[in-house]
Amino acid sequence: MNNKKIAVIGRGVIGLSTGLHLKECGFDVTLFGPATLENIASTAAVGIVSTKGITLANTPFFKDKMVGNRSFANFLKKIERYSKYPIKSHFNGVHEIAQTLEDYQILKERVYHGNFTGCTLFEFHRFNQGRSKSFVPHQYLKTKGSPFGNFHYPFDLWVDPVSFIESLEKALDNMGIPKIPFLVDSISLDNKTFRVLTKKENFVFDEVVLACGHNTPDVLKKHFDIEFLPFLTVPGLTMRGHFDNENITFSFGRRALSIHQNKLRYGSIDFSKNSHPSLACKKERFHLLKTEANEKFGHGSLNNLDSLFGIRLALKDRKPLIGPLQLTHAHKIWLNCGFHKNAYSFCEAAGKEIARLLLLKDPQSQAQITQYSPLRFQHRSNSNSTK
Repeated sequence: MNNKKIAVIGRGVIGLSTGLHLKECGFDVTLFGPATLENIASTAAVGIVSTKGITLANTPFFKDKMVGNRSFANFLKKIERYSKYPIKSHFNGVHEIAQTLEDYQILKERVYHGNFTGCTLFEFHRFNQGRSKSFVPHQYLKTKGSPFGNFHYPFDLWVDPVSFIESLEKALDNMGIPKIPFLVDSISLDNKTFRVLTKKENFVFDEVVLACGHNTPDVLKKHFDIEFLPFLTVPGLTMRGHFDNENITFSFGRRALSIHQNKLRYGSIDFSKNSHPSLACKKERFHLLKTEANEKFGHGSLNNLDSLFGIRLALKDRKPLIGPLQLTHAHKIWLNCGFHKNAYSFCEAAGKEIARLLLLKDPQSQAQITQYSPLRFQHRSNSNSTK
């Protein structure tokens, strides 16, 4: 049993996964954050875990992402064992429709980017009424007619974001991890410990892990006057509603859509450069997504529509932050954030890495060897300040 007391600030996918792995390693863990599924990036997602993107296949980051994708099914099973609560998911791959030959050429270029981006065994199927019909939603065929064909990415997968979060929450409850359902008002340094204050209570911890997504920059600035990390915030909107009796996951260009057990999710992450867009901007984007969906599936085929809004955090080098950031000689703050669209792929590995480093006698030196260490920016900032 490890007696070290650790606060994990954040109750999204990364925060909950971190709490689970720390508890498995024997730490005394407490989670902080409101118990809400609204307006957080973890649930404002379509739920597609994708193997393709702008990261080239020969980079260490992409290889780590693929490892996370391959182990994701077993991670879900472990969570379900702890929680006794099922997670809706499927591992049948993801389809991307090319309506015309021109669409096919555009999509193929986007997949390769002039250099193969790692869509292992991706396939293209010309449409036919036999095989391909099962890959294309009936309502789409009824509205748009037969497409040119569809790409299939067999190693892509889908998980329902809400049931994933709910199952993680129940798993931590069953493991006896306390949760403080309030925002943190202040974090202060006290000898070799941290004082964490909420509106209800004052706590003392040996270590603090920030897994609070896009709130991380504000927390670092407010409590520790740290602002040298090159953060980017990317807002996104997902439309949610009911659909015909279909069960398939596919995407349209930069849009992603899943239909599972009559429920539809249709999302976009590129609608604003402002990390806190106005209500009017959100309504405008929702109207645009609804219009696009109706064009593909026919007006009146979608009903009970609402929207989910979330802000993702990224770093300019597109790698997350996993590990310690030195505050003083006696204090370090732990960061587990900046995953942008890759939180599902990395949530297990990132939680394990934080737990592994905390078990070491000298985590600072060990963390320096990882490509995701926050020290990659701290060292750069220190060298710039001495020039």
